[in-house]
Amino acid sequence: MYGIIDFNGDNYVYAVVVYALCLWVYERIAQLLSISFDNPLIGMLLFLNFWFSSFLFGGFVVAEQYVIWPFRAFFTLLPVPW
Repeated sequence: MYGIIDFNGDNYVYAVVVYALCLWVYERIAQLLSISFDNPLIGMLLFLNFWFSSFLFGGFVVAEQYVIWPFRAFFTLLPVPW
């Protein structure tokens, strides 16, 4: 995107670091859930739940201002909004 669409290159390193950290968080959550349960399907389903929650509270589907208070904490805890 930076070479073809001429995005602002000043934030390139920041964008790459944030993307790498987001992937690192997902990898760590997947590893934690895979060893937490005897049945690997339960860990996989919980990881899918975490991923869906991250996408839902990432600001793509629902804006932060329309979410009630207890669930608004997910906007700061989950990695996608960053």
